Amino acid sequence: MSDTDLFGVRGGKKPVSKFGAFVKNASLFLGALLITVTLGSFLKAYAGGGATKGQGAFYLQATSAMKPGDVISTETAVWRSALGKRSGEWVTDSSKKSETYWGWRVVSPIRAGQPVLKQSVIAVNTGATAFELPPGKVGFVLMGDELAAATEMLQEGSWVNIIAVVGGGSRSKAEADSPSVTTVVEGSKVLHVRAGLKRGGRGLDPSVTIAVSPEEAEDLAAWRQAGALVVVLASATSPRSIHQGDLRQLWDTEAVPEEDSASAQSSTYGVARAAPAPTRSVSVVTPSGVQKQDLK
Repeated sequence: MSDTDLFGVRGGKKPVSKFGAFVKNASLFLGALLITVTLGSFLKAYAGGGATKGQGAFYLQATSAMKPGDVISTETAVWRSALGKRSGEWVTDSSKKSETYWGWRVVSPIRAGQPVLKQSVIAVNTGATAFELPPGKVGFVLMGDELAAATEMLQEGSWVNIIAVVGGGSRSKAEADSPSVTTVVEGSKVLHVRAGLKRGGRGLDPSVTIAVSPEEAEDLAAWRQAGALVVVLASATSPRSIHQGDLRQLWDTEAVPEEDSASAQSSTYGVARAAPAPTRSVSVVTPSGVQKQDLK
């Protein structure tokens, strides 16, 4: 056997050198270790099959139940290790101390203890939600589909009037009850405008926050329950109406109950009509029958 055939692979008598045996055993051990580490890494990557390249090492978990409109913060969520988890649809980050998602809004319900899904939250400029109330004023929040168009024209500092509409639920004028309208608030300043936050057909409706007095806020809350509130653009110098808060009917209904006859005497624009002068009459018996004649 050649002196260079240390492992005896060419046949013949194996070397009796202790150094050669040590090198052989060490090589076999290192080879087996390398294969074991490679196989373990492959299995670990396979176990986290949902993860993609660049996936964060930590995922966001809700510590309390959250509903649409809630804010992601250290009080509602915490970072957990994503090692070996299918975190492809979860909110993840490479740092356990990341503050990237603090202030984001929830647009679909999240249960406590569940991962925060990417489709359940949406980025919001938290700085835009901070505003100061004028002295003696409160912030009344108007929400609903009727604001979808108004929010595109409004911005912080705009001025609006709020009109309340009661009745007239039917689109047909002949079938609808006579609707009544009134301007509830005039010359109110817009404090905050939030466009609708939607994701996957779910989310938050648009909202407008206006500055009103506490009494006006109570009136708006009552009118909201009784009918509908409509936002119209105004200016700080718009003239104030002397009839603010007075109901007026858009049109008169054909049938008016007797007990409401007094209120029906008001005109379309709230100006009182002249009530007919009271008359007296007597019954006169004639051959042709009984006739009534008015006394002058």
